[in-house]
Amino acid sequence: MLSLIRRHRYPCFLLCLLLATTPCWISAQSQNNSPKTQLRVALFPYIPDILGDNFQAMLRRIEQEFEVKNPTIDLVLKPLDKKDDFYDAETLTKWLTTAPADGGYDMVEVDTVVLGELTAANLVSPWDTPPGVSDWHPAGRSGVSINGTVYGVPHWLCGHFIFSRDKRVAKAKTAAKLLAALDKADPKVPNLAGNLLGSWNMPALYLDAWADTHGTGDVGSAITPLLDPKVMRWFKQFSKQCETGGKNPCIDGEFDDDENEKAPQQFALGKVDAFL
Repeated sequence: MLSLIRRHRYPCFLLCLLLATTPCWISAQSQNNSPKTQLRVALFPYIPDILGDNFQAMLRRIEQEFEVKNPTIDLVLKPLDKKDDFYDAETLTKWLTTAPADGGYDMVEVDTVVLGELTAANLVSPWDTPPGVSDWHPAGRSGVSINGTVYGVPHWLCGHFIFSRDKRVAKAKTAAKLLAALDKADPKVPNLAGNLLGSWNMPALYLDAWADTHGTGDVGSAITPLLDPKVMRWFKQFSKQCETGGKNPCIDGEFDDDENEKAPQQFALGKVDAFL
């Protein structure tokens, strides 16, 4: 779940969190000499580089389309670099408290898992009248709220999806039906490819499995050192769908590559029945 962090109290141009800092505008001049306000934004970089151009085409399009809709703004986007640590509170604090003229940013797009750290550092103010609340997914509202107070607008809700060319897999609504559908697919290839490792994938998949087992009403109680035996039963069987030749690339690190390309490539080449 992602949100945009902003440091000013001007109208929201992007989906964002409101930051409690002093406005620091930078003026620029357009071709007709009318003043323009420079808005420096650092976008979340951990997305696929589909064109292989280091996101250059995407950044140009965002900038051009935004400036057409907001002609008084000179949008400056930070080049996307996966080496930047958008989960480091000190880095985010530096970007948001340094004047844009000195390399800081007016807005930073972040994962809401760092929202608590940013509010504790007094970088974020409550959003008194956030727009479109009635249209928010409940998990999205929860992700941008602390003690019932809303600090931002959610605009990207993460989830897990299984891609398959088999309609039986698509229709499966339970773990048991999914495993049965995968078994009926192409017997010559493994049932599944995906990355089940990592600080995000593993716990998030466990929460998914817990909700499927017990419902979503009290999913917060799933966060405990003691793993639920009923949940783990299906979780274990699901992970075994990746096994081939005595190995399991979903949990042995083979599919845990930096670019997250190996697992989808297996599916694209028809070497597995489904891709998580």
